[in-house]
Amino acid sequence: MLFIWGTRLYGKTDEVPGLFHVATKFGHFWYIPLIPLGSIIVLEETSEGWRGLPIGISLKSILLGWMAAAAAIGTLVLVFKTLCVAYDGKSWLMAALLNLAPVAAWTSTLLPFFRRASYTRARELAGRMNLSNEILDPIRDKLR
Repeated sequence: MLFIWGTRLYGKTDEVPGLFHVATKFGHFWYIPLIPLGSIIVLEETSEGWRGLPIGISLKSILLGWMAAAAAIGTLVLVFKTLCVAYDGKSWLMAALLNLAPVAAWTSTLLPFFRRASYTRARELAGRMNLSNEILDPIRDKLR
């Protein structure tokens, strides 16, 4: 049996367009984030890895990582349940409607409300990296 274990960034949040975002490094099993190992201000992500600054723990990032994983797993389970119900010849409509809940939860983690940093949060994160606040002025309108 194949086991996939490692570390990876999940829970992308507090995005400042064109500059940085916050993500949490998780220990994962089969790409399901399990153990948060610390949050990072990510300046750049490439196929080889990422470049950034550790900031401790971001509860928002951790919750987003776990919520997206739980919603993905819930969606898969409910799709399987819907197929089983349909195979038995029962009404599959109610089972299919149940799939909307985890899909909505999964999709909501992509909304700007969860992803974008407020101007205050962006200033706080920029301060941790010793960046001047003037760097945020051109994109102030893009922040919530």
